Amino acid sequence: HRVVASDGKLTGYSGVGGINKKKKMLLKEGVIFKNSHVDLSISRWKKDRL
Repeated sequence: HRVVASDGKLTGYSGVGGINKKKKMLLKEGVIFKNSHVDLSISRWKKDRL
């Protein structure tokens, strides 16, 4: 449920409850949304530099 599109849009959740359930789970984990997309300026995963 933690995978989102490159623009932060919620996609690809086939579990019971669909995208609405995915958003609820992310909100419960403290993910910030902006205009119905995940705010990637805050929540984007960044690979450690080698």
